[in-house]
Amino acid sequence: MAENFLASICRDFTGRQLVMVENLTLGKIHPNPFLIRALNLDTPEEVVRLNVYMTATRSIVTSMGFFIQKLFISCYESAGSPPEESGWDAIKTTSDGEKCWIQVKSGPNDMDKDQIVYWAAKIEEKIQEGDRAYIGIAYGKRTNKTVTLGLLKQILPNSEMITLIGR
Repeated sequence: MAENFLASICRDFTGRQLVMVENLTLGKIHPNPFLIRALNLDTPEEVVRLNVYMTATRSIVTSMGFFIQKLFISCYESAGSPPEESGWDAIKTTSDGEKCWIQVKSGPNDMDKDQIVYWAAKIEEKIQEGDRAYIGIAYGKRTNKTVTLGLLKQILPNSEMITLIGR
């Protein structure tokens, strides 16, 4: 049953990605003229190929985060979707009733400085309310040398305890 459920979620994910690529039009891509010149793209085909690739990969990365969020919420009875206006991706209630708020990121290099500063404040807010709050990163290791993990260590107080990475 669990394998069927996972297969169903995976089919949904890949199906949505295929629809997104099939529905791309020239009107939906926005070529960056500086990038075009920097990469020495000379033909319209090169420009379109790059922009389709960038659009598709960005969409897949974003959708993977939604996929992981949906998988987490579906696999744990004590997990659910928080109010949309909260900005959090998931909320899990422990056996002793404590709330754990989670911001899901698919990989170890998905956040910039502004996002980390924003989430550091949101995490502190939840801690002040007596709850726990985490940034959950689906894959990677704390030892990875990525910009995001470096910034998390610099900006997020007690980042080792507030980030969940990998399993």
